[in-house]
Amino acid sequence: MKKFFKKFKTGEGFSILETLIAITILIAALTGPLALASQSIRSAYRARNETIATYLTAEAFEFIRNKRDTNTFQGVDWMTGISNLCAPPDGCYVDSYGNEGSSYQGIITSCTSGNCPEIKWDASSGLYGYSSGENSGFKRKVVVTNIADHTSPPDGLFDEVKVEVTISWTEFLQTPSFTVQTNLFKWH
Repeated sequence: MKKFFKKFKTGEGFSILETLIAITILIAALTGPLALASQSIRSAYRARNETIATYLTAEAFEFIRNKRDTNTFQGVDWMTGISNLCAPPDGCYVDSYGNEGSSYQGIITSCTSGNCPEIKWDASSGLYGYSSGENSGFKRKVVVTNIADHTSPPDGLFDEVKVEVTISWTEFLQTPSFTVQTNLFKWH
């Protein structure tokens, strides 16, 4: 029996304290790179969403400009179908890929109580719109305001409008947003 206990000599092996210190050092060595990787993934996700939001904002501006130009070329008031639907405070949303009647023109729709619907993303076409696809997490609101130049125009029609596009999205339990504005003029 004495021979059996002689095999286990004291002083050989690791103490509990040494083991705990080694585990602490190992955890500290792994935590830094994992936190850095997590932050990098968040930053890439945020950059992707900001890029999408920028393109969706530009699309709304281009749609409103195109509608103004189409109205002018058709000989109707330049703000027909825009200022009445996109008036403050509720605003409107624009669907560049929607159909209006038999010809492709897109759709401008007033928001209900200032609450515009979420934009959908169609995975098969890669397009953003309101008619098909999965909810993308992005919301877009367009507000068009007449600009008075210190006096009312003699014909009662304004020659300048302010177009504001606000876009917001859901990201990591936050709702980032930004608003961009430009002015459009009656150019004919």
